[in-house]
Amino acid sequence: MKNLTKTQLLFLGLSLLGIIWPWYYNLQMTDISQFFSVMWDTPVSSSLSADITVAVLTFFVWMIPEGRRVGIRPWVLATLGLLTFLIAFAFTFPFFMFLRARALAGDGSPRWLDH
Repeated sequence: MKNLTKTQLLFLGLSLLGIIWPWYYNLQMTDISQFFSVMWDTPVSSSLSADITVAVLTFFVWMIPEGRRVGIRPWVLATLGLLTFLIAFAFTFPFFMFLRARALAGDGSPRWLDH
């Protein structure tokens, strides 16, 4: 992972922030099993939940053909889809953008991106 551009480093930094910041709050929950029910409890949380739901669905609709177009393997795309729900959309979106930028640059992308 040498020769990273400033944009690629920015995407990696945002990915890291996308793990740390949401999980800082997730770990404060005493009953994580209620996560999906309480996210619709107030008008503010409902608005944010609806907003993120539409953004995630739009991301999936775009990510799959775009990932294939730039040569990211299907199992990587499927893993990102799963990680969206296990970690956070705030992680997977910038991480996909990092992978995409590396694939488009063609400058030493990880082997698992190759066809």
